[in-house]
Amino acid sequence: ATASPSLANCDGANPATVLHPVVAAPLLEARAVWLDPWLLRWPGVEARGRFHLYHSATGRALAVTGAQVAGADGVLELHVATDAPPPAVAVRFRHVAAGVTLRLASAAEDLRQLHREQLLLVQEDETGRVLRATRLQSPGALDELYAAAANAELGATVTPGRTTIALWAPTARNVALCLYRDGNGLAQSLEPLQRNAQTGVWSTAIAQDLSGGYYTFLVDVNVDGIGLVRNRVTDPYAISLTTDSRRAYIADLNAPELKPAGWDQAAAAARAQQPTDAVIYELHVRD
Repeated sequence: ATASPSLANCDGANPATVLHPVVAAPLLEARAVWLDPWLLRWPGVEARGRFHLYHSATGRALAVTGAQVAGADGVLELHVATDAPPPAVAVRFRHVAAGVTLRLASAAEDLRQLHREQLLLVQEDETGRVLRATRLQSPGALDELYAAAANAELGATVTPGRTTIALWAPTARNVALCLYRDGNGLAQSLEPLQRNAQTGVWSTAIAQDLSGGYYTFLVDVNVDGIGLVRNRVTDPYAISLTTDSRRAYIADLNAPELKPAGWDQAAAAARAQQPTDAVIYELHVRD
């Protein structure tokens, strides 16, 4: 079992804690590609032997050539696909080289759970010994499995008497929220986040306007070659960050106190009519 996050995890110099380390072994390349939630392509591999997808909740599955897979929590059988991928899939992944295309027969809700674990695709001989093994590239599956997240409201949203904080982390095992009063002090509270299985969004709503405060996330996720890791991270949807991007800032950008004088009366700049007329620049002022 994995220990629940504690307030102590919100502070300290080390932002990552290994909860379940893997057995020392060379890290496999990620050669296989998910084309959609049910189809996989393994470039350069012929359709011979048997193909299985092994999974482990703590990242301990180990595939060594010539031996049987060890440490997995479960295994799914894959079958060689004899029909061509759907046209849209074929176009999107036209850059993926030829190889065996495999089909997995599982319900979408089972696949969403599967992608929260360590995954190994293995080609085996008739006795179950490993011929080849690879990790997998997952965007093709995640994009379709969590298409409902396209319109999700992410980051910190402040409304009168309420602050909602949401993070898209479909492969996470657990997510918790650290709240701080300022950019340097210790965390004041730790809040659990709830996962929406359809969108992969973790969120919580707090009955308080937390404007002016700060936050980070504690995200438990499988990291290939390391194991199950608890990472303390900031929010990719944060509107502002502290020095060295250590904490995210909570605010409503429409709040009057955040608007320069005359902001609401200032005319918006004219939009460029042609893309070639746009001037794009990036500016940093000491972080």
